[in-house]
Amino acid sequence: MAGGTSSATSTLAKGAAILGAAAIVSKLLGVLQKVPLQNIGGDEAFGIYSIVFPFYTLILFLATAGFPVAVSKFVSEAIQQGQDEETGHILLSAFVVLTGTGLLFFAVLFFGAPGIAYLIGNDQTVRSIQSVSLALFFVPVMAALRGYYQGKQNMVPTAASQVWEQFVRVGTMLALLWWFHQADFGHDWVAAGATFGSATGALAGLLVMIYYHRKYVRQRRKQQVEEHVSASLGHVSSRPRISKYWIRKLTQYALPICLGAIVVPILNIADTFTMPRLIAAQGYTAAAAMKEYGIYARGLPLVQMVAMLFSSMSVALVPAIAASRAKGSVRGVQLQARTALRLTWLVGLASSVGLCLLATPINGMFYTNTMGSDTIRILAFTIMFSVTNIMTASVLQGMDAVRIPALHLMIAALMKVALNLLLVPVYGIQGAAIAAVVSFGTAAALNIRSLIRMQTITLKWKMDMGIPLIAVAAMALVLQGWQWLLQLLPLLEMGWPARATATLTSLTGVLIGAVVFVIVLITMKGLEPEEIRHIPGLRFRQSRGKVKP
Repeated sequence: MAGGTSSATSTLAKGAAILGAAAIVSKLLGVLQKVPLQNIGGDEAFGIYSIVFPFYTLILFLATAGFPVAVSKFVSEAIQQGQDEETGHILLSAFVVLTGTGLLFFAVLFFGAPGIAYLIGNDQTVRSIQSVSLALFFVPVMAALRGYYQGKQNMVPTAASQVWEQFVRVGTMLALLWWFHQADFGHDWVAAGATFGSATGALAGLLVMIYYHRKYVRQRRKQQVEEHVSASLGHVSSRPRISKYWIRKLTQYALPICLGAIVVPILNIADTFTMPRLIAAQGYTAAAAMKEYGIYARGLPLVQMVAMLFSSMSVALVPAIAASRAKGSVRGVQLQARTALRLTWLVGLASSVGLCLLATPINGMFYTNTMGSDTIRILAFTIMFSVTNIMTASVLQGMDAVRIPALHLMIAALMKVALNLLLVPVYGIQGAAIAAVVSFGTAAALNIRSLIRMQTITLKWKMDMGIPLIAVAAMALVLQGWQWLLQLLPLLEMGWPARATATLTSLTGVLIGAVVFVIVLITMKGLEPEEIRHIPGLRFRQSRGKVKP
C-alpha cells in the first residue's frame, strides 16, 4: 500500500506540475493582455472589460455545470475498477449535455445583453457581452474533453490547449485593439475587441483537444490490431453510446460543484452590480465611475495569476483523491491533501505579502501610472485566502463532500455584497478590496474547519503557522531594505524612465523575496520530508533520518 501511495502522489505531483506550468504561461499571457488594454484603451475601456468578464465566467460555469470535474472523477474511478469501456460512454454523455447547455447560455448572454447592461447601469457594456458570448459555442465541449483526459491522469492535452487558447486569445485582442485604436473607435468597441478574444481562444483550445483525442483514438485502434486478442478486441472496440445512467449520475455530481464554482464569479459580479452605482452615488459620472472601477480592477489580474495556478493544480487533485478513495487508501488521501494544502498556503502567504510590499512598483510596471496602489496592497491578501479556498474545495470535492464548499462560498458571496454596501460609500474602491479579503478569508476558514472535522487534515501550528510567518517576516524586512536601497540610487537622474525603474524594482524584488522566503523556510525545516520528496523535478533520498538532495 505504501508503494501505491507514493506512486499516486508522484502522479499527482507530475500532473500538478504540468498543469501548473501551463497555468503560469497562460495566466501570464492573460495578465499581459490587460496591460496594452489599459495602456492604449485607458481605464474606462479596462473598466468595461473588467465589468463584463465576470458575466462570461458565471455563464461559463453554468454552461459546464461542474461537468469537467465530474467527468474526471468518474473516468478515474472507472479505470481503477477496470471498466475502460465506460469511459467512452461517460465522455459522450457529457458531450451531449454540455453542447445543449452551451447553446442555451449563449442565447441567454447574446440576446439578454441589453437587459444585463441595464442592470449594470451602463449601456456601453452591450457589445462586450455579446462578443464574449460566442465563446460558449466551443468552451463546453472543450471542457468535457479536458475532464476526460484529466480523469486518465494525462494532463498534457489540457495544458497544451490552455496555452494555445491563451495565445490565440491574446493575439486576437492585440490585433483588434490596434485596429480599433487606429480607427478611433469608442471605449465600448475597444472592450468588445478584447472580449472577442475569448471566442477565438476557445476555438483554438477546442481544436487542440480534438487533435489529442483523434491521436489517442488512432493509437487505441492500432493497439487493438497488434494485440490479436479477440476477447479484448470485442471489449475495447464497442462504440461509445449516450447513457441516461451517466447523464443522470454526472448531473447529480456536477450540479453541487456548479453551485460552488459560480460563487467565485458571483463575488466579482457583486462588484459589477454594486460598485458602479455606489461610486456614482458619490458624485461621479457614469464614465468616471467606470474609470474608477478600472483602477480597482488593476489588482485583480495580479491576484488571479496565482489563483489560476492553483486552480489548474486542483484539477489534478480531484481525480487523484478519488482514485485513492476507490482503493481504500486513507493514508493516500491524507498525504495528497496535506501536501497540496501546505504548498498552497506557503506560496499564497508569500505571494500576498510580496505583492503588498511591491504594489506601487508592480502597478507602475504594468500600467501607465500608479493610481490604485493602496487598493492593490489590500487586494494582495485575497491571494492566500483564495488559493487556500480553491485547494480545500478540491479536496472536499474529491471526498464527495461537494455541497460543503458551495455553501461556504455562498456565505462569502452574501458577505461580499453586504460589506460592499457598507464599506464602498465610506472608503471607495479600497472598501471593496477589504470586503474581498474578508469574504475569501471566511470561505477558506470554513473549508479548513470542515476538513479537520472529517479528519482529512491536521494542523501543526509550528509547521503551518509559526515557521511560515517567520519566513515571510524575514522576506518582508529584506524587501523593504531592497526598495530603500534602490531609492538611494539616482536612477531617474541618470535618465532611467519611471517605468523602467518600477520594472527593475518589481522583478528584482520578486526574485529576492522568493529566495529569502525559501532559504528561511528550509533552514528552519519548515518543509516536511514527504512534501519535499514529491516536489516535481526534484529527487531526494533518505539518509540517517534526514532528507537530502
